[in-house]
Amino acid sequence: MPWPGEEQDPYPLPFHPLELGEDALRSLCGFIQEGYPEPDDVDAEAISLLGFRMGDGAIPPRSL
Repeated sequence: MPWPGEEQDPYPLPFHPLELGEDALRSLCGFIQEGYPEPDDVDAEAISLLGFRMGDGAIPPRSL
């Protein structure tokens, strides 16, 4: 919002980058981080992720 008596400059892009990011996240992953979810959005809190352990890069020998 500009100061009283001043005009607001138009936004230089025809879209807002954060809105573009949210739309891309919804299109690619099925959920959003901010805003209101749509009924068909994935519940990101309900997804379990597998973990992994980082090592020194040495591969342990395989037992046959």
